[in-house]
Amino acid sequence: MEDNNNAEIDLGQVYRKIGGLYNGFLIRFYKSAQFVFKNWWILLGLIIGGIVLGNFQDANGGKAKETTLIVQINFGGSNYVYDAIDQLNTKIKENDTLELAALGFRKGSNLLISSVEIEPIVNIVEILKKAPNSGDNMDVLLEASQFEEDLLTSEIFTSEYSSHRIILSAASSADNTIIKSLIDYLNSNTILNSIKNVTIENTKRKIELNWQSVAYLDAIFKIYGSKVAVDRQKDQIYFNSFGVENGNIHLMFREKRSIQNETELLEIELLKYNNIVEVINRPVLKVKTSVFGSKKLTYPIVFVLAFLLVSFVRRIYKKAKRLAAENQID
Repeated sequence: MEDNNNAEIDLGQVYRKIGGLYNGFLIRFYKSAQFVFKNWWILLGLIIGGIVLGNFQDANGGKAKETTLIVQINFGGSNYVYDAIDQLNTKIKENDTLELAALGFRKGSNLLISSVEIEPIVNIVEILKKAPNSGDNMDVLLEASQFEEDLLTSEIFTSEYSSHRIILSAASSADNTIIKSLIDYLNSNTILNSIKNVTIENTKRKIELNWQSVAYLDAIFKIYGSKVAVDRQKDQIYFNSFGVENGNIHLMFREKRSIQNETELLEIELLKYNNIVEVINRPVLKVKTSVFGSKKLTYPIVFVLAFLLVSFVRRIYKKAKRLAAENQID
């Protein structure tokens, strides 16, 4: 019986506590509403002033531009490209006017580029193709990437990807020529350009040899499929390499398909070998669009929040002053 009474008392206390919290919420809501009604003309003035000032800033200050480049980095130049972009960002932060002007990133007193970011386009299959026992490594790699989000985009695998994403941020006065300046800057490495020339020649030679191999296999298949009467003399030894007893002819057909597939991939890759950094998409500079990017929306919010913060601090100060005065009296 005593336990039931204690339970009822505890429930009653919980209900009273909830009721007190609800009443406190209503009181605070009422005071906040009273504050807004009392100062509505100040808040309205701040909103209108923020919109007017924001429109003026948007019209005269210009808006930043941005574009995204999808690129393929050839000839093992990923580490070089990432390092070159880091160096460029350093020059921008240090405002190296002479170097930036020489690279085409500065025109007069105007800096045309704000920042450049690069990240790999993750392709697990591309990594596993370069690793032995790729089938065994797939589960291990996927499991590890679940616990470490940045594993696949870390420096360990960056150089293994061929496709990358470059985000270029530019000033409002910049045009699409800044994209060409960036690509020219990334493609200016002398050593990699020498490697490029050698790689292109070797790839062309490999394609030529592959098609020759296909032609040789086709000649073998033609002989194999035709019935040729051969006169055999008793004193001659005849080796029939194309007879019916040859059970490995299917391997030759498989080899032909493999050579053809490899050659097609090489021909496609050769089209992207014009530069160290080959742009795959068609990037165009566009004005950045975001809610907080528009000053006519940002300024009113900032002004109102600043007014509320100042009012809150004044209220706390007055309350603290009153408590200090009461303690001195006591």
